[in-house]
Amino acid sequence: NLYRPDFSLDVEASVNLNNLSHFIDRDLFGTINGNLNTRIQAQGMLSRQKNHLAHDVMASIRSGYIEFDDAVWKPGGHDYNFEDINGKIVVGPVISFQDFALTFNKTNFLVTGSIHNFNNYFIDDKSIINGNLYVYSKYFDAASFLETGHGSSDTTGFLLPGRMNIKTTLNADEIRIGKFNASGMKC
Repeated sequence: NLYRPDFSLDVEASVNLNNLSHFIDRDLFGTINGNLNTRIQAQGMLSRQKNHLAHDVMASIRSGYIEFDDAVWKPGGHDYNFEDINGKIVVGPVISFQDFALTFNKTNFLVTGSIHNFNNYFIDDKSIINGNLYVYSKYFDAASFLETGHGSSDTTGFLLPGRMNIKTTLNADEIRIGKFNASGMKC
């Protein structure tokens, strides 16, 4: 059927992310290092409607995984970075994190859980990502994740995008918020 062609795709790859960084805009995307192993299986039908190719391909992902090994991502134009990224993300209609570890703002995290509606979120401007995540950290300094007030020159915080409904449970051995210190708490 040439009007709406069927396709089937099975990709297995190992990538040194430093080599991949030569093909991306560093000012926009930043720098990446480490290793990535992936296998993605997709099957679907391509529509002939303009601007639907990305939707068709994203919606066709049936199964697979993305596995990081000692990866680092320093986003362009930002002061924060993601380091020591290790673990597996299983992809399909639901995305799940399996013992996914990373360091963000000098805080180590271990993440497990799942996210739904991820593909549609990037395809249209109405979809909402839903999910449940469990995050563990030995030490969590909340101040390094809070955006400062308007007009302040201190911009070390991290602003989350909209249209997300993700229930996140943070379990930390020690939590610090300004001068407030607590241990053994869940929030």
